[in-house]
Amino acid sequence: MEDKWKHYQLVDFNNKSTKQFNVDTRDFHVLEQESTEFKGLDKILSSKNRLRFFFTEDEVKTLLNRLFDESGRNCKWRYLTLIGEGKRVTANWQIKYIRIVRTEYGLLICDSHKNAIRKDIWSYPVNKNQYILNAH
Repeated sequence: MEDKWKHYQLVDFNNKSTKQFNVDTRDFHVLEQESTEFKGLDKILSSKNRLRFFFTEDEVKTLLNRLFDESGRNCKWRYLTLIGEGKRVTANWQIKYIRIVRTEYGLLICDSHKNAIRKDIWSYPVNKNQYILNAH
């Protein structure tokens, strides 16, 4: 069976036929999907703050590069969390997978459970006191 997961740097985030990108933050490999089910998008779209949620393809690449670099770069495995205002803002494997969903308004970045996360939270630094391992 062919392994369809590939390193995020090999992914074309501009490919409009890909509707969802699943980023495994333990090793930053991505599984692309041509369809997606996303419930709750209407709440974000109806919000006057919807611009706080959507990314361009270039912004997604920049974000993934930063998360990858700050969390140990080429280590084999990591436990990724973000720190904001002196405390963890993501915990309990909330961002074990980052779900990136293509919409008509741009790319929406969600946690493992497809809860949309605002752009400002993604700017928080990586918690470097978490586990970064060179072997899995």
